[in-house]
Amino acid sequence: MLDRRTIILRFALLQDQVALPHPHLNNRMETLIITTPNRTLRDDMEALEAIKSVKSVSKYKPDPVPEQKVQAIMNAARFAPSAENLQPWKFIVVSDEDRKRKLAGACTNSKHMADAPLVMVACARLDEAIAMVGGYMNSYPVDLGMALANVTVAATSEGLGTSWIFAFNEEKVKSLLNIPADAHVVGLTPLGIPEAFEAPAGRKHLSEILAYNAYE
Repeated sequence: MLDRRTIILRFALLQDQVALPHPHLNNRMETLIITTPNRTLRDDMEALEAIKSVKSVSKYKPDPVPEQKVQAIMNAARFAPSAENLQPWKFIVVSDEDRKRKLAGACTNSKHMADAPLVMVACARLDEAIAMVGGYMNSYPVDLGMALANVTVAATSEGLGTSWIFAFNEEKVKSLLNIPADAHVVGLTPLGIPEAFEAPAGRKHLSEILAYNAYE
């Protein structure tokens, strides 16, 4: 079972104090205080429970998302691991109604996007990613994938929902949000309180994805 301090370090969602080395103070410890007021039992769910609770949202309530919840979710993204800890990501939170509608028009199967109070756009900073990992690929798809996983779980833990969209016209999205040429749009998701969910998706059995000592 994960204790509260472990969950803070992984998702930055719970109120606590964490001692961390400061890079400019010769490894002296500083205290990082993460505060999210008005906690509920749902907010305090453990990591595995939050992971299992993730569902893709098909309809969102129009209720606004409190800024402290947005900050908590972004803190979760910030704590994601990345190649050489370069953290090659940038997240844009869109609340403007006109821009949300235009973003929906740049995506496929995104009718619910404009109805959500917020849209989150995940971008990769190519100048900050490792150009070659494994001898064949840039690190940013894996780096951003881990950050997006944290965002998804953190949103669920905060009582919110996501539904990631990866089919979009990147040039249109970049033009709408003034995203520079040296960045890639990786994915977009509405963010808000769920009103309805997509039909549950089946999962492969553990035996289908797990092997020991060699690929089987």
